Amino acid sequence: MFFLQRIIISAVILVLAGITVSAQTYNTGTVGVAVNDYGRVRLYTPDVDGARQIERISLLAGVDASSVFDYYNDGDSITAAYSMDVPTYGDFEVVAQTNNNYSGLPPNVILNIYSYGWQGEPFTLVKYEFINKNEAATTFQFGFELIPIVDGAYGFETIKYDASKNIVSYSIDDTSTNVGFQVFSHDLVGLKSFEWYDGYNSDDADLFAWLTYGAIDTTYTAGADGSTAILSVGDPIELQADESVDIYVGMAAGDDYNTIAAAMKIAKLKYEDMVTSLDAKNDVIPENYSVSQNYPNPFNPSTKINFAIPEQEYVTLKVYNMVGEMVAELVNQELTAGDYTVDFNASNLSSGIYFYNITAGAFSRTGKMTLLK
Repeated sequence: MFFLQRIIISAVILVLAGITVSAQTYNTGTVGVAVNDYGRVRLYTPDVDGARQIERISLLAGVDASSVFDYYNDGDSITAAYSMDVPTYGDFEVVAQTNNNYSGLPPNVILNIYSYGWQGEPFTLVKYEFINKNEAATTFQFGFELIPIVDGAYGFETIKYDASKNIVSYSIDDTSTNVGFQVFSHDLVGLKSFEWYDGYNSDDADLFAWLTYGAIDTTYTAGADGSTAILSVGDPIELQADESVDIYVGMAAGDDYNTIAAAMKIAKLKYEDMVTSLDAKNDVIPENYSVSQNYPNPFNPSTKINFAIPEQEYVTLKVYNMVGEMVAELVNQELTAGDYTVDFNASNLSSGIYFYNITAGAFSRTGKMTLLK
């Protein structure tokens, strides 16, 4: 009964708002994934025509008790979700771009969502690229809203956190599907679970309080209404105007916990393969900022880029094509003083000239490199 009530509530809200929500999907053969125009991600088994296992995963970005970006109240579509005919990574890729224009309330953001899948694998790897569009530097606490559903029905699931594997999972009993969620790029610093209720996300003050909960609920069993979980990831981070941060997560579904734990291991390997390795030498502190010509150059398909920073700085290293589109983000983090080498794998790019740009504090340099295949 309550399952039907929640569907009716959602449908009425969308009709009153005059909104038609569309989604792009793909099926791996074991799970189905749907990403809608506003950034909601759903997981199904064994495909998108089967049972829903994740009602919604969506990003949260909190500044303070009156400024929290969330899917339901703020998210608006910039670019409708679309499938990549030739995925940049994996066998399947769906992309969506959103901002906060639905409410027009701060914080001002752009959020790019990239969902990747592999044939036969029971998981998806999702990259959230968050861009600060405020005019000034802003400090954000990031997290996620997770609304569970098991085998297409709400209620009675138990949410658990496995600290040894850093996996948040839920199921109803030994016969139900198990669902897992893991953050790969940041530490899980908070997990607040509670019974779902209509309007739980209507107040930014509540969302921010859950985002800054500061503890992890290791076990929570829902009643008939089902649960909601607010996950907090990483420490608060200050982003300059137009600066971005990437958050990578995995989601999986399977017959039991061991199945999803094994799937998450594979998903993490995909994540590690996707992001570029960063080797550091901190035994001698450089005197100056510098970036060297990549080597080898020309290259196919991998090359190395060396740079040095004489003090602790927030560093970004990005690669652009000839028309100025960013095609890779190699570094986006705070680094201590030292010499660094970045491995860049361009196996998903076509031959041509590319530019790499590094920024570290007030330092900025651009180099040119040639990919020959």
